Amino acid sequence: MGNFQKLESDEKLSVKSGLGLLARARARMAQFVKRGYISNFMALVVLLDALLTATDIDSRAAGRTTPDIVKTLSEICLFLYTAELFMVLAVVGLHALRDWMVVLDAAIVICGYVELALTRLSGGGDLANSLGTLRVLRLARIVRLMNLLRKSRSLKELQKLVIMLTTCMKALAWSFLFCFVIMTIWAMMIVEIVHPFVKELSESGEFADCQQCVKATGSVMDANLLLFKTVIAGDSWGQIAVPVINYHPETFIIFVGSSLTLVFGVLNLIVAVVVDTFAEVRESDVLNLAQELDHNLEIDKKILQKIFERLDVKQKGELSLDELLEGARKDAEFQSRLRVMDIDEVDLRQLFEMIDVDGSGAIEAEEFVVPLSRWVHDSKTAPRFIKYNLMHTMHQQDSLSLSLSVFWVAHLLNLKDSSEHLPASTERSSTKTPSILEVKVGFEGCLLHPPTPGCSAGSRGLRDIPRPLTINCKFFCIIATGNPPRTLSPKAYWHTCASLRPLTWCPQASNKSFELLV
Repeated sequence: MGNFQKLESDEKLSVKSGLGLLARARARMAQFVKRGYISNFMALVVLLDALLTATDIDSRAAGRTTPDIVKTLSEICLFLYTAELFMVLAVVGLHALRDWMVVLDAAIVICGYVELALTRLSGGGDLANSLGTLRVLRLARIVRLMNLLRKSRSLKELQKLVIMLTTCMKALAWSFLFCFVIMTIWAMMIVEIVHPFVKELSESGEFADCQQCVKATGSVMDANLLLFKTVIAGDSWGQIAVPVINYHPETFIIFVGSSLTLVFGVLNLIVAVVVDTFAEVRESDVLNLAQELDHNLEIDKKILQKIFERLDVKQKGELSLDELLEGARKDAEFQSRLRVMDIDEVDLRQLFEMIDVDGSGAIEAEEFVVPLSRWVHDSKTAPRFIKYNLMHTMHQQDSLSLSLSVFWVAHLLNLKDSSEHLPASTERSSTKTPSILEVKVGFEGCLLHPPTPGCSAGSRGLRDIPRPLTINCKFFCIIATGNPPRTLSPKAYWHTCASLRPLTWCPQASNKSFELLV
């Protein structure tokens, strides 16, 4: 069983293609940029820059001067961003600007240099403080951490959270809009029905200590804010609802109905939509799925390699069938894997024959690891066995068909040789009763070829002989010798005469069937 094809590295491609020095340099630079420790280093730079930006914001908010070390480290981070951007452009070219993350990097670098230049020109005055917001734009580079999370399989849970957030932004936006529409409907009902009751309670002194309670039901937007604060955020739901419900119990429908609709309906619906959207995006994201499958496959191969080493007690580097069966009885992990694959002892013997492709009677580590790493689940194991048995049956059928074809060709040639010794008076024309030889050939044709309406075992006339007589064969064709000799085409037809023409046969692998000319 073969492995999946993978892209070769840029360095190998440059060596194989015989490119020049500049192309080799670009290939090595591409290999350098794609290395894991470079991505990890730039992730640390982004986090450090975020910490420096937060320190600068705190200093300016407190009216203090930003420490010089913070400014110096921030400029170093900007230079590192610039170096990374130039390397990406040098490797990929202007096509890199099609990636929105590269465009974001370029915008952040430009804003950083604008802020740095204006700070130098103003000498650190009020203009520099007012332009400090440009530095906050560097925080957008935290988005670059998504690439690191996509490649790092050790942060699998955090990776899923970030990918879900980034891929479901559209679904979240529509969900919030839907939630706002439902809240607005309830807000209109609150203003129309509840607001007069709130005014009555306010005049009686019920909300003397809460001026916001009266204002909260005075307009649709204020009522929306009230619902968001009380229902979604859960802040003091009973401050307005309980007095109004006690005074007018019919308003129970509005307050409780809005809570049930928004909390148990809309919010749960938003969660379901977001999860469903993430599942769809994950299924369509074949690149990350392939990377995840490759990662899991490599881990599984390491586990199988350890199992093979444990089963290979004699350290020969190969396992016989008896050693494999003995290991399946003693090794608990190997037993569990076979149980998951739904393979018993009989199936294990057949599995050994399947993976022993060279027929040596022993399997090496590669023959053991690769198939078992691919057949992890029962859903994959059963089709593999079916495929193997089907191919084995087809191979046996081809061998049997070849043997039968050779046998019938030899038998027909023997009949032809026998017919040459018959007296001339026994020969018959096509208009007379067919000879025994013709009937014999026709009857054998019905046996070798699927019966047609004109051919049956009970018919013996010349008109019932299938035309042409096709004998399935994989490696043979008929050559007719005459004046001049010629090779029969697949469209050769019956010649209704009592004797056979001289026939010979020769191998020809391209023909899968041949037709007799009688």
